[in-house]
Amino acid sequence: MRLGFGTATGDIYGGFWMSLEPPAGVTTADIDGLGVTLSGEGRLPERAFFTLQTSDGYRYRSPNIRDLFGQTEWGDHVITTADFGVDADWVAQQNVDVATVPPQPDWSKVNRFDFAAVGQLPTERPVIRFTRVYFATDGGAQAVHSFADHQPRVYGNMQAAATGGAQAQAGAILSVAVSPGDSNRVIAVPSDRGLLVTSDGGQTWREAETPTAGAQTVTFAPSDPQVVYACFGKQGLWRSDDSGETWADISAALPEGTEPIEVAVHTTQPDQLALIGAVGWGGTFAWSADGGASWTRSSQLATDPVGNPTLPEEAAESMPLSAPRNLALNPSAPEQLLIAANWRNARSDDGGRTWSEASRGADISVVFDLDFLGDKVYAGAMDQGTLVSEDRGATWRNLWPVRWNREYSGHNWQVVAWNEGGADQIVSTCSPWDAPLNLVLRSTDGGDSVEMVRAGLPDYRTSANTMWGTGYPRTLAADPRNPRTLYLGIDGDPADGHEGGGVFRSTDGGATWAR
Repeated sequence: MRLGFGTATGDIYGGFWMSLEPPAGVTTADIDGLGVTLSGEGRLPERAFFTLQTSDGYRYRSPNIRDLFGQTEWGDHVITTADFGVDADWVAQQNVDVATVPPQPDWSKVNRFDFAAVGQLPTERPVIRFTRVYFATDGGAQAVHSFADHQPRVYGNMQAAATGGAQAQAGAILSVAVSPGDSNRVIAVPSDRGLLVTSDGGQTWREAETPTAGAQTVTFAPSDPQVVYACFGKQGLWRSDDSGETWADISAALPEGTEPIEVAVHTTQPDQLALIGAVGWGGTFAWSADGGASWTRSSQLATDPVGNPTLPEEAAESMPLSAPRNLALNPSAPEQLLIAANWRNARSDDGGRTWSEASRGADISVVFDLDFLGDKVYAGAMDQGTLVSEDRGATWRNLWPVRWNREYSGHNWQVVAWNEGGADQIVSTCSPWDAPLNLVLRSTDGGDSVEMVRAGLPDYRTSANTMWGTGYPRTLAADPRNPRTLYLGIDGDPADGHEGGGVFRSTDGGATWAR
């Protein structure tokens, strides 16, 4: 089991617990401690420790074992009986008279084991891997508890994923990209490890050698499928020149303090790219004509107080770009760019050199995704569904819902559109406010009608290891050569007898899906 501490929630603690059964035929005197087989990835939390709980309610804690996160080779580590002391936090919380508690655990009564990390949230996720927990005796390991046999329960700011085997496992999937040269070549962006790559349409996945934290998005160059860019936030901007097999950090020339969020690549020039990023609480836009060797920054936009009167106190004629989340380039007019940003969507008609607010008709929508189709632009928005602009982003109107609908009013996270037989085909991912299940919304007539699709998607909402307490269909990508082939990502780990989230594929334009 692979555990990553930090970024899952706002909590400053996290861990897992599992039940323990005393070894049959072994007396208490034979047990010398509790052992684990583990390896770390080198980054240390502030504090980490094991705790034991007994059937009579006593709790014991190990010393700080944060250094185990720095042990990058697999090995056995034993916390001896003498290392465990009465848990001082438990004593204080329960107002226990410590004089009445045995100073060390009675192994015949130990029935629960916890591992926890605490402290201020780290900027880089500390990661540790476990394969087993066991009672240590003079004769070796006894009563081995594998994670396959004893399902651990994760809590707080900790994300867990299975390890081992041929298949890479991941938590939340934040972005998916399909190669324009090979429909079976797909790269997925998990929240808790390096990029995942498949060459067989998702049947098998392998982890690329990239940073293991901070990934945001991945983008193929439309004119050269060998060139791929990936944004890793604080870990910078990375590039691959062999379709995702190997990667190099190309962040050196980025504007100071920029944490890349997404890039858009020119339709015919793989080295010409635009980028949005976070700079502290604000945002930035920059473009490069030489594959990231140099950048020009442009982060001010002309406001439109008439079209967007939601911030009347901000009366300035221009404002800095705030919290950009999505960047889209018009493939038929590459100089035109749109940014979905905090309250003020932005449009540029000169390759990003100047920007103007483009929110008319979109109310106060929090736009999450943008997709160009000719002169039209489709947008997925939190709370307001799916929008369309028929003048390249100058003005907007709602496609759906046009009035409250219990079945699908809510968040539309991602949208993909293409033209087929003269009619726009539109697919968006949806998490309704008042209905219990995620779904896909699909239109085959340019938005005049919409159908709800759940076939092949989970018939439950995931909750284990999710970003906001429940699983959402956060990412959607179409095969550039055959847009009827779609990939959809939902976050969440297996729990309570359910398979969790994962990556789903449709080969019929979103009408049906399969994991």
